[in-house]
Amino acid sequence: MSLNPSAFSSADITEACASLRQAAWLHTLRIVSISHMPATNGKMMSAVLARILASAQYKLVLGASNWNDLHTFLKEIGGIAMPGEPLINSDLDSNRQVDSTAQPPLKKLRALHHQKETPPVRVLCSLRFLEQDELLDELCTEQQIFFIERDLPPPIDILVDERNCICVVTGATIQEEEANVRTFVFSLARLQVQFQKCWLIIALDTSPSVNLENVINLFYAALAQFRVEIQVFTCFSCEETGHCIRAIVDQCAEVALSCHRILPRLWFERPFLLEEESQFERFLVSTKIINHYAAQSLLHKICMDDLFLKSVDELKLLIQNAITDEQLQLLWGLVRQDHGLNNAAQKT
Repeated sequence: MSLNPSAFSSADITEACASLRQAAWLHTLRIVSISHMPATNGKMMSAVLARILASAQYKLVLGASNWNDLHTFLKEIGGIAMPGEPLINSDLDSNRQVDSTAQPPLKKLRALHHQKETPPVRVLCSLRFLEQDELLDELCTEQQIFFIERDLPPPIDILVDERNCICVVTGATIQEEEANVRTFVFSLARLQVQFQKCWLIIALDTSPSVNLENVINLFYAALAQFRVEIQVFTCFSCEETGHCIRAIVDQCAEVALSCHRILPRLWFERPFLLEEESQFERFLVSTKIINHYAAQSLLHKICMDDLFLKSVDELKLLIQNAITDEQLQLLWGLVRQDHGLNNAAQKT
């Protein structure tokens, strides 16, 4: 990577930082495993591990989640995770015989790493959402969620897939004013045809005041009559918001498998997602019938000529539930009507 950060997008920089954190984590786990082996360099690695535990900079590189896991793992295998105390209890007993073929710490090490392994995923997000630096760092480094910029219509912040969106509402956004709630609800209502479910996260720094609780209750009442399913969460920290978004992503992956038979590996990899917005994607989104993610998914299965030349039944076989039947019917009818193909066909 170039030393000039302006040469790269924010998504590239955060992804590179996440890779550095993952490499540092694997390197640390390797040091722990070597320090517990009855080898000649075991004591040297124990000293290195002691310096790691005493380093504030290393703690920042690993991140809070990995740092806590390191302490927990050292305690489980008999070491002490706090600096200033003996790290490896077995090193204090020189008469103790250890079987080099049986290495339970390594087995526990692999099990711990397997539990923490989270499949990375790319989602589309709004330009407004990219301004939340602290939350972006939590999602990229701790939750393995990376972002592709799109000019999403408010109040949508994240497009998880073709059918699910996330709206993150902060206390500053609400500002305890009823007018803001009304604008939010009307904006979301106009986008209902694009989604099957909307996940609404109310992110607060402190416990809500009485006025803010009244505003939140207005949210619940206004969203009750929506055609699209709405699920509301309240989070009180950046870390909690990050965990909530990750849980939503994983839940959407499970629904995609059970309801639409999309394998998790394919769902998480989503190779058809493009960093740059194409003209065809821009055109499909301009109809306000499907969102950016659904447009890319649709273009992965058919070409634009198919919309003009094929019937609805033929398109249903091709798109494989990339969009709903209602969306397909609306999109097909709009395209044919705008270009007068029906009239031309009748004249011929």
